[in-house]
Amino acid sequence: MLRMLSFLFGLCAVVPGAQAIESTPVASPRATVSLIADQQAIAPGQSFRIALRQRLAPGWHTYWTNPGDAGQPPEVSLSLPEGATAGAMRFPAPRRIPFGPLVNFGYEGEPVFTIPVTAPAGLKPGEVFTLEADASWLVCEQVCIPEEGGFRLDLPVEAAPRPAEPAIAALFTTAEAAEARDAPFSAQYGFEAGMGAIEIAGPGIAPGAVREAFFFPEAEGVIDNAAPQPLTVRDGALRLGLTRGQAEALPG
Repeated sequence: MLRMLSFLFGLCAVVPGAQAIESTPVASPRATVSLIADQQAIAPGQSFRIALRQRLAPGWHTYWTNPGDAGQPPEVSLSLPEGATAGAMRFPAPRRIPFGPLVNFGYEGEPVFTIPVTAPAGLKPGEVFTLEADASWLVCEQVCIPEEGGFRLDLPVEAAPRPAEPAIAALFTTAEAAEARDAPFSAQYGFEAGMGAIEIAGPGIAPGAVREAFFFPEAEGVIDNAAPQPLTVRDGALRLGLTRGQAEALPG
């Protein structure tokens, strides 16, 4: 098992200046984390996105909603102006991160977790929309260290929205492309005597169109995360072999 340090690193952020589309970052030797917005200025009633941006040191990783065999996903608690609303944080598709006999589901490099926000319709041009967030996240290498921080964005309100500069906008574009979405495919799955498979069928699936595939269950314990998932592809369908985990979430 990963060794969990029994203390929490409290990381302090300085309140940034007004009208910033990226908050002052919270930094440690393991991660630099900030809150970003996809708009330089917002309009009354507009829906836009913010995101928790993590820049992880080489060798360190963080986690998906189902962290796999160990870990914990990042969490964000927002403080919004009256009348504003926010949706759930969205996670990009994870990758498998082996650690000894374990396999975790998560991210290395620079994961970006987006959150949709809708501003109140009663805002007036010239006002400032102030958004604050408290976040916590777990970063792991040979040990796991919990970190936390506070963030603030001050976004000017104008008659028409102004998108973020290209470098920030590109982060949202990349994150959105990596997020899970509904697919036009049907799926069947099941287990017998601990072994099973998931088969996905639909137009466009063919040996030349599928390079690799992996099943990441939303619930923990559904599969043996470290077990191989042999892939078979034929025209119209692909099949992944699965090994049952400890949970009873799937039939069979």
